[in-house]
Amino acid sequence: RRHTRLQGDWSSDVCSSDLLLNLLLKIFTLNSGADNNQLECALSVLAGIFGYTYDAMMSHLELLLTSFRAYLQQDDLTLRTRTARSLAEIITYCDKKHLKHFHEFTFSILETTLKCLEASISGKDPLKAETNLKYSLKAITDISTSHPVLFKKHFNDLFTLMCKVAETKDFSDENIREIGMEVIVNLVERRNNLFLKDTDKVKYFVELLFKFALEKIGRAHV
Repeated sequence: RRHTRLQGDWSSDVCSSDLLLNLLLKIFTLNSGADNNQLECALSVLAGIFGYTYDAMMSHLELLLTSFRAYLQQDDLTLRTRTARSLAEIITYCDKKHLKHFHEFTFSILETTLKCLEASISGKDPLKAETNLKYSLKAITDISTSHPVLFKKHFNDLFTLMCKVAETKDFSDENIREIGMEVIVNLVERRNNLFLKDTDKVKYFVELLFKFALEKIGRAHV
């Protein structure tokens, strides 16, 4: 569900003080050797206060965009997935005027999700890998729910990736597979024109959905 901008007694104080700019500068100092754990915390705070400080944040839009680009190119998947999650939170607040600036990030979020999926399948540090994957999938879920148009250009990539997630049976958390299915269902409900014109996709998804349902029924009777 799309967020609405929030109002609070302290919002004007945050917007009019140096706190906002200091927070932004703290978040966006990765190239100066900032600690990734601090950056991840700061990104979480940024997403949390964004609804209260929308106009002030948008006055620093280019700083936001430049830094998110840098974060999504890092090797650290934990930082990348927290960046994707914060981006998704921010995007849910965006109006049409500002939404156009965030189209560029959808492919990077999909690429990050694929890397997280590959890390999960590899079996190396599976708990961390699955946690990162869930963060990335939550970002995709939020964007596909609030502004599905952002995935229009990369719908084929998204469809293929979510099917891979749904078909992977090695997760310790079975809910991960369900998220993959839910993302596709979300987009079918909101942007069915992306889906229904491709009969091969429709057939593949119906078969996948049927097999997935049978698996759940089978587990329920064990």
